[in-house]
Amino acid sequence: MNNQKIPIVAVLGHVDHGKSSLLDAIRNSDIVENEVGEITQHIGAYMIKKGDRNITFIDTPGHASFQETRNISLKAADVAILLVSCDDGWKEQTSDAYKSIKEKNIPFIIAFSKCDLQNTNIEKLKKEILQKGILLDGLGGDTPWVQISSKTKEGVDDFVDFILLFFDTLEKKEVEIDGVVIDTEIDDRSGIAATIIIKNSTLKAGDFVVSGDAVAPTRIMLSHDLEQIKEVNESMPVRLIGFSKSPIPGDEIKIFKKKKDVEKYLKNKIVDEKKSINKKNINSKDLEKIGIIIKADTSGILTASKKELEKYKKFTVVNSGLGSVTQKDLDFANLSGNTHILGFGVKIPKDVLSFAKTNKIIIKKINTVYQIDDWIKDLQTKNDIIDEDEISGAGEIIKLFSKKGNVVVCGVKITSGSFVQGEECVLSRNNKKLQKFIIQSIQQEKKEETKVTGIGVCFAMSVKTDIDFEIGDEIISCNK
Repeated sequence: MNNQKIPIVAVLGHVDHGKSSLLDAIRNSDIVENEVGEITQHIGAYMIKKGDRNITFIDTPGHASFQETRNISLKAADVAILLVSCDDGWKEQTSDAYKSIKEKNIPFIIAFSKCDLQNTNIEKLKKEILQKGILLDGLGGDTPWVQISSKTKEGVDDFVDFILLFFDTLEKKEVEIDGVVIDTEIDDRSGIAATIIIKNSTLKAGDFVVSGDAVAPTRIMLSHDLEQIKEVNESMPVRLIGFSKSPIPGDEIKIFKKKKDVEKYLKNKIVDEKKSINKKNINSKDLEKIGIIIKADTSGILTASKKELEKYKKFTVVNSGLGSVTQKDLDFANLSGNTHILGFGVKIPKDVLSFAKTNKIIIKKINTVYQIDDWIKDLQTKNDIIDEDEISGAGEIIKLFSKKGNVVVCGVKITSGSFVQGEECVLSRNNKKLQKFIIQSIQQEKKEETKVTGIGVCFAMSVKTDIDFEIGDEIISCNK
């Protein structure tokens, strides 16, 4: 048996540059076909055998929303592979991945993928990479590179040998942690599970694993190919089932032999509450926005979904967690008000759907991160949401002068910005938008004006509307 250390290799790069396909070629498996939309959305850890050596590979998502997920993979890795597609070149997420590699100070190899494609210009691609400040081997630097094709398997076998050779030449750093949590998920039948990579220890059946304040007895341990195992050695991935709560990806683990040692450790440990996935307090700012409750099947998906929703200023994540959508989620949505539920790859029981329909709570089930954008844009249209950069002014109705037919004349006090004749406005009451209208005319101190501006300034305006205005209503002017 070869006692040489097993390298842990993280594969990173832009979405659709062939990360999972490369692992397919190495493992002769079909990872890509099993991924929703044929893009990786979870971290996957696999071990392959090459001669008398083993290598642990970590596949990572390429989509921008999964930046934090990629950082977690690098926490466990000894070596990084940065894939750059020959047909697509250096892209935005390639830069993000490279930045993460440099920040973590991980030795890396650049792999030019899809080299079987016609009109491939490797020399042009090398120059592009040199312009990024990366000095390639043979071109004035020492950054190793290879060219491969997952489709034809050109260079793949030699690439695996090269990884082992590259790893063996590296200075080995002393590792003090027992292992790292890579991903977590909740299974309705088996409970809370985590993918872990053991770093500097051995995990045996009967041991206890602690991550944060989550604890798991090692009764059910599965290898990367889901075979039940009794022992996991250094640098090996393992799927451990039976955690008391969801461990946080990126957190270190500690291995204990006895339960009393676990209890003593937890008693003396100050749990970092900031990192726990807890319910957010509902505050007035959240109530001004549309709330989103996220339920996901894995922690990586949960993190990426939150990241994707950060782009939208008028939406706020009021709660999140792993597992199926439950009655508690519906109760929380009711409590929050104007809140929808996003279920990412999770089950939605019939009784939950029935309750949601009765109480007019929207539940959206999706399977890929790309669907979030489409859903939010649809909600923006249905809810008539105005982006902050479109708002030119706001004011409060302080007096109602007259209403003749559908023409209303009212007094407005400006609370921000300005109002312009002919500009589109929205009438809002109790944070609900009621109607759009156009400012027909503006009067200030009995003079006709085309624009009024300044906080506290009062003016009269006439508009055409089918609904009754009320004192205290908010008027929002838009510069669309």
